[in-house]
Amino acid sequence: MAIGPSEVLPGPKDQSRASLTSLTVQIDPLASLRRWRPVATLSLRGARVELRRNAQGVYWVPGPSTGGAPPKLDLKVRLLDPARLAVQPAGLVLRASGRGTVHLAESWADLALGVTLPDQGRVSLKGRGRWVNPEFDLQTRLERVRLAPFEGVLPPGLPLRLRGQLGADLRLSWRQGRAGCQGGLTLVDFEVQGKPLPEPLRNPQWRLTCRGQRLFLPNSEWRYGSYRARLAGRVDLNRSFDLSASLREPGHDRNLKARLNGPWRQPRLRLAGRWALPESVPLADALDLTLALSADWRQAKASGVSFVFIKATEGGDVADPMFQDHSQGARAAGVPWGAYHYYYFCRSAREQARWFIKN
Repeated sequence: MAIGPSEVLPGPKDQSRASLTSLTVQIDPLASLRRWRPVATLSLRGARVELRRNAQGVYWVPGPSTGGAPPKLDLKVRLLDPARLAVQPAGLVLRASGRGTVHLAESWADLALGVTLPDQGRVSLKGRGRWVNPEFDLQTRLERVRLAPFEGVLPPGLPLRLRGQLGADLRLSWRQGRAGCQGGLTLVDFEVQGKPLPEPLRNPQWRLTCRGQRLFLPNSEWRYGSYRARLAGRVDLNRSFDLSASLREPGHDRNLKARLNGPWRQPRLRLAGRWALPESVPLADALDLTLALSADWRQAKASGVSFVFIKATEGGDVADPMFQDHSQGARAAGVPWGAYHYYYFCRSAREQARWFIKN
């Protein structure tokens, strides 16, 4: 079956649209026999997508779900020529080529996709994932990804100037609530400045490497105006932290050191140093600072905490990843707790209420 030029028009809650020159639908008889269910191949030509933000800053608002079980059908999708994706009003234009398979009844998909970015940048993705009881395994490669073209994608209330180039060769996974990672990421000549940052925040080179569930942060220097900061350490995902940081202002009596370490659910933060206050503050000498914080629920109860509210969800599709850890920790320590939802202008109140109750 062949379909000629088609277009998806903007909906009542968004201003985005999509179109294609032709769509061919074929049944793959051999694959259908092998999987014992219909397998349809969708071949797209001339695909074009224009994403445009609505007043709430959302690009695409899906329609209401009809409910019911998905059909026992597999879809094999192929792009016969590069698809064009334009993000407005940012003026960002991407081109994508590749293929994918969606197994509707089993709620999982696999894909192989190449995306061409401005200034000869490129992103390659290959992997598979499941959207019910989420899990995924994804290989990604970033080449010469410049940050400046993505300034317009940031939220309207956060005008920032971005500079730098990103490169990465990573394998990421999420299974049974645990993250995994293999490879590395490098950010070169990074600079960000804008409304919340009157001075530019700079870093000449920042690296992140990972093996299994362990992330390594080599010592890196950051500059913000006259301030200098350093960050280094490692994180064992779902297990422990061991991070150290320092902040100083050369030529002034301002120097702080911090360390975050300990178990994943109960890390400890220590802060120490001296900090000279502005001359307008009538103090003869700099402050000597020492601070220690811990996320130990038993200690919190012993100090007099009688009830806590814990963030559970946000918007219409975000579940706080630490909700289970915090609620279980509070319950184990005998601290009564309640859950709260962070409302965001992306979905209706009714949809967000359903998301909060569901999670």
